[in-house]
This record gives sequence, structure tokens and C-alpha cells, in this order.
Amino acid sequence: MTAQLLDGEAAAAAVKDDLRARIAALEERGVTPGLGTILVGDDGPSAKYVGMKHADAAELGMHTSDIRLPATATQAEVAKFSRRDAEALPAYYAMLDRVADVLRELVHRTPPDVANPAPREKLLKSPAI
Repeated sequence: MTAQLLDGEAAAAAVKDDLRARIAALEERGVTPGLGTILVGDDGPSAKYVGMKHADAAELGMHTSDIRLPATATQAEVAKFSRRDAEALPAYYAMLDRVADVLRELVHRTPPDVANPAPREKLLKSPAI
């Protein structure tokens, strides 16, 4: 099998499109999905990553909760969030399974042949008859 170059932006767009449809279906049932994070400390790359995930979630219309604690936070201070997080863990794993299903399909999909456009694209480029 030869290596295939994947278009990361196209894959991300496909995942977001799929998520938009799923989020809309949940909202029709009165459920607003969300993203919650707890970041301890002030590690710049971690803060940037978490910020990007919250921006993606907000773009998709999800509720977000971003808790920031100082690096000096004690285990007891962090633990006050753990019961709520533990209760949410099964839903988190279910969401990861759904994302994995979408990604698995995208990874195994034959990439488009950008050098040879599809027939519809050829028709759009041809002069009117």
C-alpha cells in the first residue's frame, strides 16, 4: 500500500460538518452538548490547545466551561471538580467513540483526485451549449 497524503483541513471540516448535524439533532431533543476543561498551571502550549478546543466547540454551538487553576492548586482544590467529572466520564467516552467512527471512515476513504476533477466539475467549466 502506498502512502496517501491526507488533507487535514478537509478532514477537520468533514468532522465539524458531521458534529454540527449531531449537535442539531441533540438540541432538537433539548440537549446542549458541551466541553469542560480544567487546566492547572500556566503552561503556554497547553493553554493554547485548550483555547483552540473551546473555540472549536463554541463555533459548533456547544456549551463550554473552562476552569483555570494556578500551579499552586492543591490536590484538594482540584479534587472538588472530580466527582462531577467522574459522573460525566461515560458520556465523554461515548463521544470519543463517535468521533473515532467518523475519523476511521475518513482515514479509509479514497482521497479525491485533484488532478482530474469529477465530471460535474468538468461540466461547470465547459462552455454553455
